[in-house]
Amino acid sequence: MPTINGRACVVNGVPIDKVFSNGRQVYGRNLLTGTSERRQEETGGDYLISTAGMFAPKKGTEYIATVQVLENDHSLVLQVWEMTKYGSRIRFVIGTPITAAGLAKIVFTAPESDGYDLLGIQLAWANGEDTGSYAWSMAKVEIGTVATPWTPAPEDVM
Repeated sequence: MPTINGRACVVNGVPIDKVFSNGRQVYGRNLLTGTSERRQEETGGDYLISTAGMFAPKKGTEYIATVQVLENDHSLVLQVWEMTKYGSRIRFVIGTPITAAGLAKIVFTAPESDGYDLLGIQLAWANGEDTGSYAWSMAKVEIGTVATPWTPAPEDVM
């Protein structure tokens, strides 16, 4: 019988990726470890890039990334980057503008190239001249194109 261990759905002691109720997905596995409901805040200028999380994708697979933007003094960009295993950015994949607080989403396909190890989900000022603060919480990446409510990665609660 399925149980909820912390906030991860566990069946026979094994965390599962998805849970459906009445044909609708109600839980999707968060591929970003170390995310939380706690407020994260950055203050500064010069694009003020923050990494919400990184994950090892299955190349060619479609994903959706979400982050709850709590406040922002200026326009932001939610962006995806190819990264080294050490967290250095290699190549821009895709970005979407964020102009107001709320749930920001971006759908993307993991590039097929072999030139990267991880994909990074980042927030940054849209304009490098901007200075101020922004805050976020509940970063999540899951397989597919439909966002489900935030949950921690099963690894974070097991």
